[in-house]
Amino acid sequence: MLVAKLCILHSCLKPRCEGEVCGEVEFYLLKSYDRVNGFCQIDESKIVLQSKPIVAYKDIIGYDAKTCTFELSDRACKAICDLPMSVSGVAFAVVANDELVYSAYFWPGYSSMSCNWTVADPMRVCWSKRLPIQLGYPGAISGQPLPDRRNDARLVNILNRDQKLLP
Repeated sequence: MLVAKLCILHSCLKPRCEGEVCGEVEFYLLKSYDRVNGFCQIDESKIVLQSKPIVAYKDIIGYDAKTCTFELSDRACKAICDLPMSVSGVAFAVVANDELVYSAYFWPGYSSMSCNWTVADPMRVCWSKRLPIQLGYPGAISGQPLPDRRNDARLVNILNRDQKLLP
């Protein structure tokens, strides 16, 4: 379903290309998804995205690849801060050039539940306009490796093309 949604998006939009680097980076809330074995891990083959991004490319001011932190516009910060939060997270996906890069959760720092998946504390962006993406909440669980796609080449190349990588 994700592939079909992304193909539809791709056919409607003319991707911004420069050399071999095409497209934009956006964040989408998930309309539906399944968890692997009931835990936090999202089965990315079953993701269905919302129709519009919660963070559009124009709302990404910068990205610090060392700390895996996005700097966002006021509009994007407000959209995230206005989300109804759950202690078990709100699932989203980071998409580059209409392709899924990784799935994650907006996982509030006041949650007493742990999560061994990619997470971002939405409360941080409300006061700092910066959204650090981290592995696990409150941190990665020892002995349970997580895929780390936060600096995937598709994402970094697009942001680099448009001088959105922070020094």
